[in-house]
Amino acid sequence: MPIPAPEFDAVEDPIIVIREFLKRNSRDAWTPEEISEGTGIDMTTVYHICQLLRAKYIESETKGEYFPVRSIERIGQTYFKWSPKSRKSKSAPE
Repeated sequence: MPIPAPEFDAVEDPIIVIREFLKRNSRDAWTPEEISEGTGIDMTTVYHICQLLRAKYIESETKGEYFPVRSIERIGQTYFKWSPKSRKSKSAPE
């Protein structure tokens, strides 16, 4: 059964919700389970989005490009963390 367009438009995109969660909580790295608990998004959706974020991170690393969401494997678990682009200070030539 279809839902009305205004109801559809009122729901936030889960990718945006996860991104904002990671930005707000950037002091720590999070598992998909913890992201699901923190955002209220079902675990299956979070897992799939995290896999897409991980693939994007790997692709950007391969190309030498910046991507703000990093992922690491530790003790059989994947963690995700927001890593803002660091500002490299331009040093004056000596």
